[in-house]
Amino acid sequence: MKKNIQVKISVILPIYNVAKYLKESLKNLRNQTINDIEIICVDDGSTDESLKILEKYAEKDKRIKVIKQQHSGVSSARNKGLKAAVGKYIFFADPDDIVNVRLCEICYEVAEKTSSDIVIFDFMVFSETDYSKKIKQLDEISKKFKERDGKIFDIKDKFRIIEGIKLRDSVVWTKFYRKSFLDSENVKFKTNINWGEDIIFTSVTLALAKKAVYIRAIFYYYRLKRENSICTLIKTEEKLDTIQKIIREIVKEYNNRGIMEDHEIWLINKFIPACYRHLDAIKDPVKRSKYNKKLLKFFLKRMFI
Repeated sequence: MKKNIQVKISVILPIYNVAKYLKESLKNLRNQTINDIEIICVDDGSTDESLKILEKYAEKDKRIKVIKQQHSGVSSARNKGLKAAVGKYIFFADPDDIVNVRLCEICYEVAEKTSSDIVIFDFMVFSETDYSKKIKQLDEISKKFKERDGKIFDIKDKFRIIEGIKLRDSVVWTKFYRKSFLDSENVKFKTNINWGEDIIFTSVTLALAKKAVYIRAIFYYYRLKRENSICTLIKTEEKLDTIQKIIREIVKEYNNRGIMEDHEIWLINKFIPACYRHLDAIKDPVKRSKYNKKLLKFFLKRMFI
């Protein structure tokens, strides 16, 4: 039986050509064990059947709200969804992934109990080849967390909040945000970044959060390397260029908010290894040497001036 509460949770999905996965994604969101949610789907100029599927589901379920825009990117879509959201809490999902049906209920209870700005949880990666095996585990994992083990880790100081989050976890879909916190800090997604836009948002919000809580629960299932996704299409060289843009944006945000001094060491420890992991993926020795010099110049002369 679903629990009803007197507060809404806003789930925001940017939609672009995901018709193949959309029905399953919506099914798990509609079946959340907490009923009082709104599912804001921002169609980012889809050219497949995605919009038709959304409109069909919106007719059946009034909790689904469809917003249309010309193709402007995932950041623009998330910002539009955030602006339209009326929930007390915000959760950003991707429409080709799968969400555990207990995510909203458990995260809401933990956020209320601990008065946290952000609740952080775990995720599982699956591919098309092991799809059925991973999905079979959904119910088993759900049962494990039916009675929570109570292992909630309260990270009190800002430095430890972001120090405990690895680069691969710098995504918005492993986090459950208090909307009043996002509104008061005026945090938005950067529309000038087309890959890794999550990293800026999470680096800023985790640094600003007065309180963040991590729970040992796998609530999100990430579909690995979907065909034609941005992650699979972007080249390594482009990723290196984009990471430098991301760093500049984070530095700018931290300086503007007066928190750069507290987190300068963390930025170095986080991004230098990330850049060189991507550098190792460049097979051409000439190109690798070129980007190595470029990175050295960037980190030594430009990053913290």
